[in-house]
Amino acid sequence: YHESKLVVSSLRSSSDGKFYFREVLLKTQENDLAVEYGAIEIALQHLPDELCPLVVEARQPLGGLLNEHRIPYSSAPRAFLKVSPDGPIVEAFGDIESDELFGRSNEITGFNGDVIARIVEILPPLDEN
Repeated sequence: YHESKLVVSSLRSSSDGKFYFREVLLKTQENDLAVEYGAIEIALQHLPDELCPLVVEARQPLGGLLNEHRIPYSSAPRAFLKVSPDGPIVEAFGDIESDELFGRSNEITGFNGDVIARIVEILPPLDEN
């Protein structure tokens, strides 16, 4: 699925006008395979006005939108995580037969250093088949 086009399945979202918060499941467009659970805080004030409605629409991953609109940014992992599956993650991935899942905390910054987004990404368990 590494070369697959990803689509966003929005689980929950809210906004206070300056920040947009969402929990999502990224899935492959071809076969609807869940490849990542994500919780993201996006600073709308650090994005071009024309991009904000597309972000809130929650159909494409943020990185894909930034690339498509040629907005320069950097993405830097802040921490690597080992977590026990809890309610939101089990809800996202369905039944999980693993006691541990792995992920990372990531920060996306604009060329001027403004933080565009803070993200927690959790991967599903490996398919051993």
